[in-house]
Amino acid sequence: IREISSGRDFPDALMNTNANFAWSADGTALLYAAKDAEFRPRLLYLHRLGMPQSDDKLVYEEMDPGFEVAVGTTQDKAWIVLSASDNQTSEEYLIDPKRPAEPPRLIYRRQAGVVFGVDHHDGEFIVRTNAGGAEDYKIIRAPQAAPEPANWRELVAHEPGRLVFSLMLRKDHLIWLERRDGLDRIKVRRLSDGAEHSVDFAEEAYDITLLNGSEFDTTTIRFEYSSMTTPAETYDYDIVTRQRSLRKRQLLPSG
Repeated sequence: IREISSGRDFPDALMNTNANFAWSADGTALLYAAKDAEFRPRLLYLHRLGMPQSDDKLVYEEMDPGFEVAVGTTQDKAWIVLSASDNQTSEEYLIDPKRPAEPPRLIYRRQAGVVFGVDHHDGEFIVRTNAGGAEDYKIIRAPQAAPEPANWRELVAHEPGRLVFSLMLRKDHLIWLERRDGLDRIKVRRLSDGAEHSVDFAEEAYDITLLNGSEFDTTTIRFEYSSMTTPAETYDYDIVTRQRSLRKRQLLPSG
């Protein structure tokens, strides 16, 4: 762990982890996933800076041997999200970054075959899920105080044949990656009035990867693009002006 302002490295060394962690709000502690004897990340510990790892507090232990834990932070930094999941099912917990030692709060209990991906915006949870038979996924919003399904409101409705891969939040926009008719595309929606547009590409066949940045109060997103005739390119895209800036292009030995 390095202090950015001074360049000083802390003596702390966290062993037996999978590099999956989230900071507390004040930057004095972090939650990290640790591996068990079978090298499965199913333990979540709280580490205080400057303390030995032997003093770390166990915050969560996953008892199902088929599940693993992952921890991250919502885009707006309002919550730490703990996810316990296998390939088809997930269970979601919240941790207040101002009180990281408190027990995680369960918000979505595991149901076989149901997946949740939780983010947060302006007092509401924004969730990508296949709950309720949404085989190709949908995006819903739920009030922070009562996020149960009875209070869900759809942001992006389930549409058979349109697979919603992922979502990204900015201060004023919702962005998601979807696949329709075999092609991926990026969709952008202004949250204030619902105005939408797509990030369009001229080629008939291509591949896109939406890269999840850490900034929340920005109008820029980043994606990677490639095709059978175009080498891998990395672009920044302004979701307000709709201008894209090429940041990197793969160089091919053949030219």
